[in-house]
Amino acid sequence: MCDGTQDEQTLQDAVNSVPTRGGAITWAPGTYNVVDDDPTPQSLWLPAFARAVGAPEPPQMTEEGALEAFGPDTVYYATRLRGASNQNAKRELNFRPRPLEWLSRVQPQP
Repeated sequence: MCDGTQDEQTLQDAVNSVPTRGGAITWAPGTYNVVDDDPTPQSLWLPAFARAVGAPEPPQMTEEGALEAFGPDTVYYATRLRGASNQNAKRELNFRPRPLEWLSRVQPQP
């Protein structure tokens, strides 16, 4: 079971969100998560990403099997990780995430 959620975004969105003047970064110090607005459960985004890049879908396994095969850090990321907030980037950098086409096919629509 993969209940961990993760945010996605493209490198282009991250680069476009960086304010510059004369080639220098002009934002205030702080943490800026350049991520989408809808953290997605790994059980949805990982198979969708695999299909989008032509890779085989990842195998399903129990949490116990994953602990044995990959260890506790991997299991934590797959089952308990929560999405990041992009509010600072939206407020300070005027960041506006774009929908990810490959992911929009599996996310429930509002």
